[in-house]
Amino acid sequence: MSHEISIYQDIGSQPGEYSPDMLRRELARAAGGPVTVRLNSQGGNVVDGVAMFNLLRQHPGNVTCCVDGMALSIASIVAMAADELIVPENAWMMIHNPHNEVAGDGDDLRQMASLLDGMRDQLAGIYATRSRKPIGEVCRLMSAETWMTGRQAVEAGFADRTSAPLAVAASIDIRRWRNAPRQSKQVLTFETAVAFKVQTGLSRTKAVRAVTIEHPDLHAAYIREVNAAHRAARAR
Repeated sequence: MSHEISIYQDIGSQPGEYSPDMLRRELARAAGGPVTVRLNSQGGNVVDGVAMFNLLRQHPGNVTCCVDGMALSIASIVAMAADELIVPENAWMMIHNPHNEVAGDGDDLRQMASLLDGMRDQLAGIYATRSRKPIGEVCRLMSAETWMTGRQAVEAGFADRTSAPLAVAASIDIRRWRNAPRQSKQVLTFETAVAFKVQTGLSRTKAVRAVTIEHPDLHAAYIREVNAAHRAARAR
């Protein structure tokens, strides 16, 4: 049985983010067996993302990754570590050049530019190995901030196969990216999160338990709504 790992946050080591150490602990629980990474992240810290890529590549068991909603920016690098990468038809993958904010004199800016160029080359090498595209072509795709649906990711060689559309569990923050697709935003609720889990193969009972653990805020909001509905019904 495959050990399931859900990465539904930004990637990094700050509170509220998914860190390499969290992944390391999850892989230890898998005890060398197969793992399924369920990915829905807008990206985050490049160094932490590369560390997570390396952890997954070093894992002795088979690694399957399913992009449940999106694998953007450095989250797409994490996805590249999978032995099998599945991107549903209505999910998104995006690759782009690494960027950072820096202030200082000319030497500071030139040093940061050199660092970002090195990061770009490192990430481009990972994408090129997966897609079997020339480095130059990959760099052009990164510079253009390229967005891919599941089908497009498969056609470009970044993913192994697509699957039927899933109930996407989060929407893209279009303010964060210059070429983000203008799509209708689906607000994640307790019920939509449970429905999504059921689509992945869990029974409703197990789906409810999983969402309650993973999203205590959604569960609390759901309980408040149910209680409010009961009070309103008694008042009528």
